[in-house]
Parts: sequence; structure tokens; C-alpha cells
Amino acid sequence: MAQPGYRCEHHVWSTAGATGPHLVNTLSTASADAAIRWLRRSITTLLLAFDVGDQARLGQWVETDHAKAFDDLRRGLPCTVATLQGDRQWSAGPVLFLPLLPPTGKPVIAYQPTCSRTRRRNEVE
Repeated sequence: MAQPGYRCEHHVWSTAGATGPHLVNTLSTASADAAIRWLRRSITTLLLAFDVGDQARLGQWVETDHAKAFDDLRRGLPCTVATLQGDRQWSAGPVLFLPLLPPTGKPVIAYQPTCSRTRRRNEVE
């Protein structure tokens, strides 16, 4: 019942002396393609805020170098992209998603989570 997928994260290290990274944003997805798209979009959103060296390097990763990361993800290897100063880092890696437990009082066999908006409307009516 476990389903393979990918977990994407964006971490920021504070320069104010705080220990450890701070998780800024995260995404869970079922495909390597969606994981790479999220990484590219997240980096592109902040690209103009970086210094010239990071802009060029991260811009190249977004445009062409992401293909190697995509191949790595499809082979089950994690990928990481970081700024030159190391204060920001984006990563994606393979994970196994486990099914959620059913609500209290519902047997496991009968529980079918509803994700579709149409299905929820039909159940309410």
C-alpha cells in the first residue's frame, strides 16, 4: 500500500546566529517531473534577489542543469541545489508515502479517502 513519491524542500540558514536550517517551503509529489518543476519555479521566483554569481549559476541550473537532477531523481537519488554562500538550499528526494489511518469508527477495508471535489458534493447531497 506504500506509494513511491518525492519530497521537495527549501531551507534557509539564518545569519543571526540561529542554529540549524529553517524550513521555508515544502512539497510532496508523485512524480520526479513535478519535483523538478517545483524546484525550478521556487528558484526562479527568488533569482533576482541573489548576487550576480548566484544568479548566473542558479539560472543555468534552472535552464539546463536540472536535467541531471531529473535523471538522478528517477534513479532514486536525491538532488540538492544551494547558493554559493550556502544560506539557501533546495532539495528533492525519493520517499515512500504511507496511507493514512481511517477516521475513528470506520474499518480499514471500508475507508476510501475522497479527493475529488465532485465526490464530496455527491456525498453531502
